Amino acid sequence: MESYEEPHSSYNGERRSWSELKNVVCDLRRQLSGLSTMVPVSVSFRTLPDGRTRIYFLSTPANGWETTLLYVDVMNGDHHTGSHRLQWLPVIEANFQNLSSMSSRFSREEQLLWERRRVATWGITSYELHQESGKLVFPAASSLFQCLDTGFMTFKTGKLERGTLRLTYAHKGGRSLADDPLSAGIPSYVMQEEFSRYQGYWWQPQCTGKA
Repeated sequence: MESYEEPHSSYNGERRSWSELKNVVCDLRRQLSGLSTMVPVSVSFRTLPDGRTRIYFLSTPANGWETTLLYVDVMNGDHHTGSHRLQWLPVIEANFQNLSSMSSRFSREEQLLWERRRVATWGITSYELHQESGKLVFPAASSLFQCLDTGFMTFKTGKLERGTLRLTYAHKGGRSLADDPLSAGIPSYVMQEEFSRYQGYWWQPQCTGKA
C-alpha cells in the first residue's frame, strides 16, 4: 500500500497582530491595484479634422502609480500586418498638480463614494468627452477640471468655476438652501450601494460654447 503525504502548508500556526494583518491587506490591495491600472479602461474614440483617430483611455503611465488620462493616435490608413505597439501619451499637461498631495482635500462624501464603488486606484478615475469640440471634463480632489484638446496644440487644464449666466433659485418653505444644513439631490446610501446609482449631472446653458 502506497504511503500518503499531506501537502506542505506555509501556515506556521503563529497568530498575527491587527497591525500585521492590516499591512498584509494593504500590500495585497497595492498589488491588485497595480495590476488593474496596467489595463486601459474607459476607452473613447474621436476622429480629428485631419483624419487621425485619437483614442482616449485611463491607465497608469510608465514609472507612475496614479491613474491618469492618456491617448494614442492612429493615422488614417495606418495598417500593420504584424504586431505594432502604439505610443501612450499624456493628455494632461506636465505641471498638473499631483493628486496624491491633495488627498487631505478630499471630502468625506467623496471618500465614502470611492469605498462604495470599490475604487482601489488613485488619480483620475473617470472623464467625459465632448466629441465635436474635444473638451474633456474630469473630477479630481473634490473639484471639476476641464481640458481642451484641439489635436494640434499643448493641452491646457483649468478648474471649472461654479458660475452660470442663468439665475436659479430653490427654497424649502422660506428657508434658504445656503443656510439649511440639509441637502437634497444626493442619492441615499441604499441607492448607491444596492442599485449602483452614482451618476450626477451638471447643468450648462446653451448660450455659450466657452463655458
